[in-house]
Amino acid sequence: MMSLDELEPAEKRYRAWVNNKVQALTLTIQTNRVNNIHSLLKHEFFLEEVEHHFMDSHAGHRVWRAFLYLKRYLKLYPHARANHQKGAMKMLELIYGQLGFDGRKISSTAQDEREGSYET
Repeated sequence: MMSLDELEPAEKRYRAWVNNKVQALTLTIQTNRVNNIHSLLKHEFFLEEVEHHFMDSHAGHRVWRAFLYLKRYLKLYPHARANHQKGAMKMLELIYGQLGFDGRKISSTAQDEREGSYET
């Protein structure tokens, strides 16, 4: 059994891992260009891993549909339309929020990056 002191670094690593993967997926959705097919596969594997190992099994129907939507979006990528891109961002925010993070931070960070307004 892990002590509380050992659990804290593990929680930090988990949160950092999720944040990094979600940020990479966010950038991929926003750019809508394929640089490397392997990066798309990594995103699919991340979604599979979160869905099967980290998501609460009692999560609502919308969350499971969000995973399905994102997986289908990655199959269409980069030929997805703008409304699909917006839908993918909403689904990613829903999943991110269900994992215990603030899902609104994804879109606000993305908006800040597009507008070039970084806070220091």
